[in-house]
Amino acid sequence: MKLYKTIKIGSSHPTFCEDFCLLQKIDTDWTIAAVMDGCTNAQDSHFASTLMAKVLKRVVQTLPYLAVSSVDLHDITTKELGIEIAQQFFKQFKQLKSILLLDKYELVSTLSFAVLHGTRKEAFVTVVGDGLIAVNGDIHSFEQNNQPNYLAYHLDKSFEAWFYNETEHFLFENVQDLALATDGIITFNGQKEPDFDPAQYLLINTDFAEIEQMLHKKCVLLEQEHGLLPIDDLAIVRVILD
Repeated sequence: MKLYKTIKIGSSHPTFCEDFCLLQKIDTDWTIAAVMDGCTNAQDSHFASTLMAKVLKRVVQTLPYLAVSSVDLHDITTKELGIEIAQQFFKQFKQLKSILLLDKYELVSTLSFAVLHGTRKEAFVTVVGDGLIAVNGDIHSFEQNNQPNYLAYHLDKSFEAWFYNETEHFLFENVQDLALATDGIITFNGQKEPDFDPAQYLLINTDFAEIEQMLHKKCVLLEQEHGLLPIDDLAIVRVILD
């Protein structure tokens, strides 16, 4: 299994990159991948997307110690683990909102995350807001007309009311190549017209797959050889299974 990630500040955001990402192995079989996109019009949106990543990381690091859920990583389906992680994330994110006395406009960020099982070649993906998913060469776009349905709007609800009514989730089988990206990937702009689609180049094309910095190298080449930069911030994670 090969893991790649990158974040890139957009040309319209000179101070902070408001997107963030997480790519981490849980154990030899399980991996979690996630991208977050903070809302530009909100307050400290770079903080919201980063906080989401840190909470999600904490959830997966403590999975073996969850007494209440009794998670057995050797005897759980991909969908079950994806929902378990979503539930623990929702609970802890809600708690932090209270502890830090944050209002919803300090927590608005999209979230797309995938739980992958390398041996089964399965991925359970949850989308909160908008973004793009690429699976085995097919790109799926989630567009909400620049009005994402942020998690921060639903923290007063139960997990079940939020997850089953306000998110989109999918189980993919026979996964060979999976990528998640924020919508900054569709904002590449420049004076030169590329002879290829930047989204396909980053999410599907396998050039430079032998190096860990594949996505970063491709972003550099898009700028240097094609004069292309994303206007909006960009976060990408990608997993290629052996």
